[in-house]
Amino acid sequence: MLIGFPNVGKSLLFQHLTGRHAVVSNYPGTTVDFTRGQGRLGGQIVEIIDTPGIYSLHGSSRDKVITLELLEKEKPGLVLFVAEAAVLPRVMNLFEEIRCRSFSLILVLNMIDEAEQKGIRFHLPSLEKELGVPVVATSATRRTGLENLKKKMAKLLSSPEPAGKKKGQKSAGSRGVPAGWLSGALPVRTESRQEKLHLLLINPWIGYPLAFFILFFFFYFIMGILGAGTAVRLLEEKFFGEIFLPFCDYLAFKYISVDFFRELILGQFGLISMGLRYSLAIVLPLVTMYFLFFALLEDCGYLPRLAYLLHRPLRHLGLDGRGAIPLVLGFGCGTMGVLVTRLLETGRERFLATFLLSLGIPCSAQIGLIVGVLAPYPKVLFLWGFSWGCIFFLAGMFLNRILPGRKKYACIEFPPLRLPQCAAVLRKTAARAIWYIKEILPFFIVISLAFQLMYLGNYLQLLEQFLAPFLQHLGLPAQVAEVFLFGFLRRDYAAAGLYDLVRRGVLEPASLPVCALVLTLFFPCIAQLVITFRERGFKESLVILILIAFISYGAGYLLNGFISAVNF
Repeated sequence: MLIGFPNVGKSLLFQHLTGRHAVVSNYPGTTVDFTRGQGRLGGQIVEIIDTPGIYSLHGSSRDKVITLELLEKEKPGLVLFVAEAAVLPRVMNLFEEIRCRSFSLILVLNMIDEAEQKGIRFHLPSLEKELGVPVVATSATRRTGLENLKKKMAKLLSSPEPAGKKKGQKSAGSRGVPAGWLSGALPVRTESRQEKLHLLLINPWIGYPLAFFILFFFFYFIMGILGAGTAVRLLEEKFFGEIFLPFCDYLAFKYISVDFFRELILGQFGLISMGLRYSLAIVLPLVTMYFLFFALLEDCGYLPRLAYLLHRPLRHLGLDGRGAIPLVLGFGCGTMGVLVTRLLETGRERFLATFLLSLGIPCSAQIGLIVGVLAPYPKVLFLWGFSWGCIFFLAGMFLNRILPGRKKYACIEFPPLRLPQCAAVLRKTAARAIWYIKEILPFFIVISLAFQLMYLGNYLQLLEQFLAPFLQHLGLPAQVAEVFLFGFLRRDYAAAGLYDLVRRGVLEPASLPVCALVLTLFFPCIAQLVITFRERGFKESLVILILIAFISYGAGYLLNGFISAVNF
């Protein structure tokens, strides 16, 4: 079992030991549940478990509960205590909590290369003698020290005597840093370039403008102009519109004689004309760009600094800087964001974070498509963004004030700032893009089939007629009902439908802010909804849905009134 602080390289070590791919990031909270795998050590197959990062075994947060339950129930034959080598003294209390339980134990000093760059050298025999456990220095990113680690793991697993706390040995946690842990004198403390950059990034006067510039540059120029304006246009209009779909039409009319089946495949909501086109030509290029940019921010260590900057505004919403982690992850996938709320300490924080994720955090594909649709109209883009931000903070502040419970603030871990490795970023982006396609392609096909059947049976038209009066109050045409139905099934599918309505001229620019705002605040997709019900329970989830329904419709109604009043 691998145990240690967040962001010390446990998941990457797990990947090397098992060969099982795991998305590894340079920020706390990547692992929100335990992961099992198998590896070969000394000729035998062993089960290996990667646990969430924790700072202590004591507490009520989900990550601590999971780790403690695993230790007690699984009773592992060997524990790898993974620590960041450069900050070893900080982890000694947790190390002692694990060692006191008399498990066979190895201390893994990971990121040894970064410690050596800071002038820190370890005398491993002295450290082993002081702690009474084997010590191995590794660098998981550079794959150094792994063979030595595997040899020691195999030796201890075959030994009946646990390498843990010895009888009469003093507690390392009670006396601070073990004597003789360094091979030489501790170097004089100097402020490195990395630390200077860290201080600049968390300085509000520099950090906030820099964060705004980074996010604006990405969402407007990369996602909006380059993504939706170039990549999507080439794929959706040129390849699908002028080459692929006409070729499919030709084949369908030549080989399929039944009109019903031709409509299922190439009708308005056909399996190819909508399902395949939406997923591959509209969603995939934007999601890939988002994953690429997000991977760069993850691996360089910027996201926790952004979370720190968000601490001040988020405390008005009942969350601390650590609460920014699920919200930031929600921009990648809302389902992942809800899962990561487990890291928050109290049920109150978890409820608030889940509500904010469900209400106002659009996933990567949705926000990319919305920005792409609105990018040609800067005034519309600003109005949507400003309205969205106001509703998000006002709703969160109001709920924070009326929600009972004690506010509790936690600390956030700052991982080292690193230059992202190009190969690792590309591997991560490719893995996420492949995973996304595997997830959305069957889903999009099923949705297209369902909507095409509803369309052929006139049920979709009846539903549009039922929703038309409600949409009329928002100043939207009846066809927008399709988009909101798409949104309940998948948010990115709805955003693709919005893109399609604009391209066909169904939606005027004046109606875009209202439609985009209501779509952003609308119910979460089915996948996120299922996870929300599982994590928060039926009552809390129902309260969240009722609040979202009132807020999204009311926000759209007020924005439409404002647009009409100013003749926007």
